[in-house]
Amino acid sequence: MRKKLVKLTTEELFELKWLTGTLLCLLAFWALSSLDLQAEFHILLGGLALVIALFKPIWVSRIPTFFWRSVGFVLLFIIGADFILHLPEFMPPLLRMVILLLIYRALAPRRRREDLQIVLLCLFCLVISGVMTLSLLFAFQILLFTPVAMGVLFLICVLDRGPESRQYQADWKAFSLSHLIGRVLRSLDYRVLFLGATMFLFVVSVSTVLFVLTPRVDIHQAIPYLEIKSEAKAGFSENVKLGEVSEIQSNNSVAMRIDAPSIDAIEGRPYWRILTLDKYDRGYFRMSNALKGRPMRAYPKTRELMGRDLLDGGQEVSRRFTEKWTFYLEGGTSQFLPLPGLFHSMRFEGVQNLAIIPGPHHVGLLSVQQRVFSYQIEDLRWTHRFPAMADEVEAFSSLTKPFSAAEYTYPLTTLELDMSDEDRAFLNELNAEIKGEAASLDVSSYSNLLTSYLWKSYRYSLYPDIGGEGEDAIVNWLRTAKAGHCEYFAGSFILLAREAGYPARMAVGFTGGAWNMVEEYFVVRNDDAHAWVEIYDAANEEWLRVDPTPGSGSANPDVIMPSSQNFEAGLGAWTDSLRIQWYRRVVNFDQGDQLDMAITMKDIFDDIAGKLGEKASDLGTRLSVWWKQPFSGKGILGMALVVSLLVAMWGLWHARFYWIGIFYRLLRRPKALDPLRLEASRYLRKFKRKELGGAIRSDLQAIRFGPPANRTTAKAVFKCARNALKG
Repeated sequence: MRKKLVKLTTEELFELKWLTGTLLCLLAFWALSSLDLQAEFHILLGGLALVIALFKPIWVSRIPTFFWRSVGFVLLFIIGADFILHLPEFMPPLLRMVILLLIYRALAPRRRREDLQIVLLCLFCLVISGVMTLSLLFAFQILLFTPVAMGVLFLICVLDRGPESRQYQADWKAFSLSHLIGRVLRSLDYRVLFLGATMFLFVVSVSTVLFVLTPRVDIHQAIPYLEIKSEAKAGFSENVKLGEVSEIQSNNSVAMRIDAPSIDAIEGRPYWRILTLDKYDRGYFRMSNALKGRPMRAYPKTRELMGRDLLDGGQEVSRRFTEKWTFYLEGGTSQFLPLPGLFHSMRFEGVQNLAIIPGPHHVGLLSVQQRVFSYQIEDLRWTHRFPAMADEVEAFSSLTKPFSAAEYTYPLTTLELDMSDEDRAFLNELNAEIKGEAASLDVSSYSNLLTSYLWKSYRYSLYPDIGGEGEDAIVNWLRTAKAGHCEYFAGSFILLAREAGYPARMAVGFTGGAWNMVEEYFVVRNDDAHAWVEIYDAANEEWLRVDPTPGSGSANPDVIMPSSQNFEAGLGAWTDSLRIQWYRRVVNFDQGDQLDMAITMKDIFDDIAGKLGEKASDLGTRLSVWWKQPFSGKGILGMALVVSLLVAMWGLWHARFYWIGIFYRLLRRPKALDPLRLEASRYLRKFKRKELGGAIRSDLQAIRFGPPANRTTAKAVFKCARNALKG
């Protein structure tokens, strides 16, 4: 026996409409929480209010109407002041305005117009969040939004019964969320669910087709103001205090994904170099003022950057492999792009406004991106030595020792030691102990000795045990500590090297990573953040990479340890592989991919058409042979098969209502599509077109709408109906 469906009352339908609108607002807040809007308080407070309203709507219904009217004027004042105080920034105030409007619309009494406004505002929030972040989470959120929004619109249509229904407000006195959910579940009809699922699949299919066919455009360039200023992670900004890189190391989230040609293309222990910091100020390294503007920094606008643009004199970086590497840098990580070495060319998804610093070999954007940023490098050269610029070589070669300068400018900032005489004397004593009796050492030898000393005297720890007090944090660590993190090791190396007369600077970025075995790409996480050193080699006119942190490999900087990769597998790797598929198939889907897809589809259709043509030609040949010899053994058998097939098709067509009736009786819906009723309906439509009436039409109506008819009686009526239609 089929369970009888429950019919929802008008009160329950209004309650359900109000609650689904509240769910849409919560979904919009979830989407906006991934953006850096300086609106955490708005989202938290609004989300808390909506959750309370979801379970206790009667509390909200008791708020008097005059309160909402006065709140509207207050909101207008707050929104206007927010825009004025934050100009020329446009997007953050706009989205904060949308958050306040959603809170107001969700909690205040709502009618048809307000419900439609909520749907539009929530859709706006999801689209803006998706455009700015390009996150895989956006796909999941929009899939949740679609059925909920369809439900809200369906309820609006059901309840729109004229002016009286538009003024109706739910009572909420006897409301129970669990009771309403139970009633809704008991009222569900599988036909409605099937129709809703079909509509949902239709929307998704149409959206997919539109995505594939729509011409590619970079919306951030088409609408320049559609971006929000953000801050890079503390360790990857132009000012890095001691400990900030180590703070990033406590974060295990993904910072970057790299589509590498193969795992063998990653040489040794990879160093994903982001920034070098040349100036030291008692506890933090930073980029000097000389490197922050022209002429040291250039601002090209281009879609392709050649490797020669970062080299002195514009010499070409010769091609070797023409391998392509695609980097996907997560939003909010860094303004500057990770580069592990020299390259032939770098390509972007669209024309980009860049900030390049040829001296330290940096390529960056004008601001930190909130969305994932992808770029492609061709013919990447892994290197632990970067060529020095002519200005650097000239400045260091003409320098006299001892030297003094009232104001250091780059590249002399890599030799600057602004500290007390006592601290300088301490560093000098350590250098004497490290170098021993050697009068002069080349850069590699000195780096080897200094790294070995640091490894022997200190151990690695994320929590330095610093004792005592001193003006200089690193000198104080050298004097008193026994353990420290990478910044202390790199900073100590730099100060000692500068005291010994070797120009040195700190480099920050990532080192290491893991190979995802599911989709075969390289993953770099935030806990791979690292700091190391680049020291100037005057003999070769190059900057040599040195990693003085224990456990980084060999103390000799010219010895590159063989690659020892980590691998990611299991559920976490499967989950993360969905994101790389999102980046490959959606985020980076451009005109080239559209053209490739069109060519692929054309090849598939051409192949199918060719095979069908061959089959048709073969069939025509066989028919021609049979026509010439119709009464041969094969000919008679073929004719019998064709006739049998035609008879079977004719029988199935004429018995279609009978089989449909059996199918619906199996579904316990015997009256839904009774074959006799359907046949009568077919004749009634024909009678209507020919404007026929009389007793036969009445008999047909009795079969269609009356009690179940006898098959013999119905056949006689159908025979009379056919005769009437012929006459």
